Amino acid sequence: MAYVECPVCGTENFFNETAKRVCCWCDANLEHANIENLRYEKEQREAEYPKITGDHTMNILKITKENRAQYENTEIVFDGHVELEADLGWFVTKSIKAKGYIFGSAGTGIVAGTGIEAGEGIVAGTGIKAGWGIKAGTGIKAGDGIVAGEGIEAGWGIVAGEGIEAGTGIKAGFSIHAKFISVSFRIFAGLCNWRMPEEAEQQICAEVRNGIVACGKVIN
Repeated sequence: MAYVECPVCGTENFFNETAKRVCCWCDANLEHANIENLRYEKEQREAEYPKITGDHTMNILKITKENRAQYENTEIVFDGHVELEADLGWFVTKSIKAKGYIFGSAGTGIVAGTGIEAGEGIVAGTGIKAGWGIKAGTGIKAGDGIVAGEGIEAGWGIVAGEGIEAGTGIKAGFSIHAKFISVSFRIFAGLCNWRMPEEAEQQICAEVRNGIVACGKVIN
């Protein structure tokens, strides 16, 4: 088992001997030794495929230290992207739903009493917690842990710096990376239905403490 930290986005990747060295989060080709080349490739992909960084035609709701009181403990529904400023600590709301992405910068975590849902990706500098479910059209990434009272679902991959816990199960279009996973029912990785996922995109790189792996290969 090989451990590789992506020099572009910092995501921890774990590969077996046959797996293709591609970052599970930003798709950088980790076979390359030149960091500047990796960053350039990422910029080119983002220019070609806006969905990686979000639909740039959508409006953006920016939550900052100055206006956070206006949105905390409310039900946030926004027809665009939601961005949370860095170093907000835990931003607590009743629920949050965005047509685009939900992005929390470094030092900011997202907590919802009920659900968190995004048409695109969900990213938090620290953790993500929801009393109900967490659902993203693309990927989910948290610097710390991801916790949901019900299920967690991502159209792409799921990456957590710590553990992933769900009251029911986890479904991911590509791989799942975390220190551990604990769910009440089943875990699915590599469910991508718009192309055939590669071997590395069907991996569950985590200690499975509880739950049944219904789809995907566990790599410890």
